[in-house]
Amino acid sequence: MRKKPANDDDTSEVSSSTLEAEDNNEVLMPIAVAVPVPVSNSNVNDDTPSATSVDLSDREAGAAAAAARQACVADIRSHCDSYLQSNQGSATYVTWIATLHPENASVQIDPRFKIPGNPWLAVFEEAKEDFQKGRQPITASSVSVSPSAPDLLHVEEGTDTKPSGKTFSGFLDLVIGATLALTAILTAFAIDICAAYCYLSYWLCDKICEKCKPVGIFSWLPFFIAYIIGQSFRLIDILLLFLSVIIVESISAMNYLLCTIFACSHEVGKNAHQMTRRLSHHIRWAFRRPFKDYEPKRSCF
Repeated sequence: MRKKPANDDDTSEVSSSTLEAEDNNEVLMPIAVAVPVPVSNSNVNDDTPSATSVDLSDREAGAAAAAARQACVADIRSHCDSYLQSNQGSATYVTWIATLHPENASVQIDPRFKIPGNPWLAVFEEAKEDFQKGRQPITASSVSVSPSAPDLLHVEEGTDTKPSGKTFSGFLDLVIGATLALTAILTAFAIDICAAYCYLSYWLCDKICEKCKPVGIFSWLPFFIAYIIGQSFRLIDILLLFLSVIIVESISAMNYLLCTIFACSHEVGKNAHQMTRRLSHHIRWAFRRPFKDYEPKRSCF
């Protein structure tokens, strides 16, 4: 038996579907509703043992980091003082960083070392200022990087430290070197005159072949003759170029050997060798440069 509502207004709000569900003895499922629950802050206490232990750990870590930083700065200052004492005449910030941190200064120092206010720059400026106030006599000399490098204390700024090679050291090697160099020059000159004649003949034959095109019954014979002669001159021109190079290189090697023996100096022999090759190359270049825009192209090195 269905119980009547206490209020007639409530009866009007009940839908017909609900009544039918009750008549059929259906069970309606409850719906969960989230209700906000106020939380009081009075129970939160920052002075709990766990918070206190975390705060103490942070303080100890900060103190340890500060102590380590001070120890590192002290080591850097000690190294800087030693560097300034050993390199009084040529001490700079870049060279000091290069000795302190070579892994960061293969060619230039790491840009971070130039940031204003960094500990390394501050230590260097402070140590340099203290050193300049109480300068001591020079008691140490710089050490060269390699045995062949010059002493840094004896090299003035703007001075070229490259040793100048000796051209000739005596009369005998002068005569031998000049004679062989002149021989190479005259040989290259004579060969290139013949090579120029061969190339001009090849160029003329090539123009005749162009005039005979298209090849016909009456033009095939002059075309064939001009082509054979032109290719022959071209081959001779190439062979003369190789011959000139081989002869000049042989004379240059002989010049090096004789000048080195008679002058007892490798530098004298090397300079004679390079002089012979260079002058002969200029001869070849002078003979072949006027034909650089000609067609067909001329073979050259």
